[in-house]
Amino acid sequence: MRSDIQRYRQRRQVEADRRLESLLAAFKDWKEENTNLREKVRAKHLFAEQTGLAVEQVEKRPWDMLFEEWFSYDYVTIIGTHLFDMFLKQTLTERTRMDLQLGGLLLTASWLPVELNEKNRWARAVGKQEFSGRLQQDPALEPAVSSTWLVRTARVGFEDTRLGQAVPIQPNSEEFQALMLEAEEAYYKEEHIRWHKEKGASWLHFALPSVSF
Repeated sequence: MRSDIQRYRQRRQVEADRRLESLLAAFKDWKEENTNLREKVRAKHLFAEQTGLAVEQVEKRPWDMLFEEWFSYDYVTIIGTHLFDMFLKQTLTERTRMDLQLGGLLLTASWLPVELNEKNRWARAVGKQEFSGRLQQDPALEPAVSSTWLVRTARVGFEDTRLGQAVPIQPNSEEFQALMLEAEEAYYKEEHIRWHKEKGASWLHFALPSVSF
């Protein structure tokens, strides 16, 4: 019986991973065709403001990749929505049930700091919940580089899965601790999803400058 359950979970996990890959590929194509240039210019200025970067830096690696991730999922357009949400609504007839389930998870996913806990396992810095095995084994999270990373995650199938880049951050400054207190307050008020969507890019103030990620 146990092996049957394991095989079922494995099949479902493979299916979920494939659907996620297909969904993200479809979104990438849609975004390339539907991105408004004026909207993107506005977004770059807002991203630069949140991260403390110059607009010119936003257009250079690795910041350009991080900007595209933020632009896709966190940026609020002039009409008050997210690009990924627009994609789901405009391609609704093409989406499967699993697509929509995954899409809902991606809509709430945001950048958040993760850290090594006392058991040497990766956990959310805010809330302290440990991640599943996949994220524990993610090679992008290198403890030798930093014990704290900024990642965007979603529960895909049965596994916590990293979406996009992993950014090493320096958590020791007073400014970082002040932002942590603000995030923890939002968590205890059960407002953390909205808070991270609105302010998640602020964690990039603390990205380690000497590391190429």
